[in-house]
Amino acid sequence: MPDDNGRPPFQSGDLDTVRDQLRSHPAVEQADVRLAAGGSLTAYVVPAHSSQGDAAGVAGGVVPPDTETVDNWRSVFDDCYRGTRITTTGADTGNRPEPERSAASETELTAGWTDSFTGRPIPADDMAEWVATTVARILAFEPTCLLEMGAGTGLLMSDLTAQGELREYTATDLSPESVRVLTTVAARLRRTRPAPLSLAVHEARATTPAPPSLHGGYDVAVLNSVAQYFPSTRYLEDVLHRIVPVMRPGGHIFLGDLRNEDLFEEFACIKHHRRATPGTPPQWIARQITRELRRDGELLLSPGYLHGLPARLGAITAVETAPRRGAACNEMTLFRYDAVLHVGCEAPATEPDWHDGTKLTLPVLAHQLACETGAFGYRSLVNARLRDAQRLRRTYLPEHSAPASAEAVALDPEEVCTLAEGYGWTPRLRWTPGADCGEFDLWLAPPDGTCEHFRFAIPWQDPDPGQDLGASPRHRMFPPRAEHDRKTELTSFLTRRLPERLVPCDMVFTERLPCLAGHSHR
Repeated sequence: MPDDNGRPPFQSGDLDTVRDQLRSHPAVEQADVRLAAGGSLTAYVVPAHSSQGDAAGVAGGVVPPDTETVDNWRSVFDDCYRGTRITTTGADTGNRPEPERSAASETELTAGWTDSFTGRPIPADDMAEWVATTVARILAFEPTCLLEMGAGTGLLMSDLTAQGELREYTATDLSPESVRVLTTVAARLRRTRPAPLSLAVHEARATTPAPPSLHGGYDVAVLNSVAQYFPSTRYLEDVLHRIVPVMRPGGHIFLGDLRNEDLFEEFACIKHHRRATPGTPPQWIARQITRELRRDGELLLSPGYLHGLPARLGAITAVETAPRRGAACNEMTLFRYDAVLHVGCEAPATEPDWHDGTKLTLPVLAHQLACETGAFGYRSLVNARLRDAQRLRRTYLPEHSAPASAEAVALDPEEVCTLAEGYGWTPRLRWTPGADCGEFDLWLAPPDGTCEHFRFAIPWQDPDPGQDLGASPRHRMFPPRAEHDRKTELTSFLTRRLPERLVPCDMVFTERLPCLAGHSHR
């Protein structure tokens, strides 16, 4: 009998037919098909690696291969930096800088960096805070040998070498124009920094072998505001595979200014709401948001994806993911975060004891900070900074949004940290595991406590060690635009070969196929 939608029932062998057709596409390495709720089909696709599917995939209309995507970004940054004179203080935020031909001052330099919400330059004070918080987090590791990949204009290099006790700083970038600027900055720094400091600049793709350290390995590697330009999570993992061999045991890989996939809808809603002129119909704004969700061209990373890396990269033993610090409420402090990948560091054995944070208030927290003597923490604090974005999400994307909680108390993460630091305590923030509305956990170490190895956040403890969080289909493998284009191509491919009822209604790209009880993948 037909299903509830009037479609004939699936016959024995129908799913195998769809799988076989998908696997015949040159850009597909593996595929599986499941019957979803409502009687529709969902396809799970493992894309072919570049060596398998690039040439044929492009001929078939699939989004360009990784190398072409990266080359496009290199051209963008070559245009940005060509002919640019840059001071040795400032910031590189990754918000698609525009060319700046004569940046004689920090104000002129930051004028080329745009706010996604307004399309106007990011205020200079916000940029300065962004640099200061980034530098502070990197220096907390007390680096002596540091590798920065995607160093841009060398502005972090300048601040880090001025404040850190470094013996070696190696900077790389894929843009020849960036390398030209970096070489100029390095030459200036050599004249002002202590003689033992070694400064080196290399032109290199992120997936070429990382330049080795002169001192037996780097203790810190930095990719700051870089990962959003990578074409896929697979590419990111290829980069990490090349960094790990040049790291010392016990070293740290700092991934800075990451775009939070879990908050992408909130970001799109607040961006297009703020950019709309007064009187713009809400339906028009909603259409722009929907388009942004399909056509955004940069990579998003869920904290849950990163916490799954130790299952795939054995040298990485623990992961911290911490919201960006900063008093300014902007794109970076609302929707971006930093991650620290620990190389060979011993992970905590268990989760600490947490209190429920949904009713916590600042006066209650202040009382505890004044009276407590031992470390304590709260889970699932509601993020006050995201309340406006979540209200807009309920307005423009009601089908994607849960009702607002009337009982939970919302707290500003920066106000919480500032309060704790005022009492001499050390705050550590992390995104609440499994939450998708920006909730955060707070752990507080007392003033007389010893300095713990995990400086910014308590690493997640996976309740199911056998589950590979990074292979979960809920994490995007590609930027939204690339994902949409790949889905369109494969759907068109199947439409030419199969009856309409056998064309999957949804398609999920993943690094590994989900396990099916009683079913093996060919």
